[in-house]
Amino acid sequence: SDGEVSREELLEIENAVAIYDAKVNTGCDPLDVILTEKSLQCRKNGIKLSCMADGKYLKFMSSGELYSLFGNMLSNAIEAVKKVEDTERRVIAFTVRRLGEMLFIQIENYFDGKIVFKDGLPQTVKRDRLNHGYGVKSMRMLTAKYGGDMTVDVDCDVYRLKIMLPLPESRQSVAKLKDAV
Repeated sequence: SDGEVSREELLEIENAVAIYDAKVNTGCDPLDVILTEKSLQCRKNGIKLSCMADGKYLKFMSSGELYSLFGNMLSNAIEAVKKVEDTERRVIAFTVRRLGEMLFIQIENYFDGKIVFKDGLPQTVKRDRLNHGYGVKSMRMLTAKYGGDMTVDVDCDVYRLKIMLPLPESRQSVAKLKDAV
């Protein structure tokens, strides 16, 4: 009316720009969708998401597998970091990269509290244990399906989940060697 922009209008513009700011391009469309959505969740909750992901090596997995693996991984990290009181520690570091013939996936985040492990996996802290705690198990099953290895460890107040997957071409080479012997 008088040429001024209201505070509400400024917030609306800022939120619209934030969506474009959060857009991630890794070379893997399903991973891009997941990371964009989770980036917006992080921004909303005052969490810094650091992402270095080369998604072109993920083409051997189905979209559903990618959504399951990375959706669970990032949701768990966000849930843990949201509970961290110290805003300087509200950080998640996410990596997907090739290491030789392997695909290396890692997520690290701070947490407050205690983590209880059973069979090498963290146990859910939710009261309803009957309907929760399957995300990490599904990540382990998916990793095993592709002949990989998943480890979870805690160092002081840092949670670290690592996955090593043999790339399809290296799995084929191993199969050919076995057939030749």
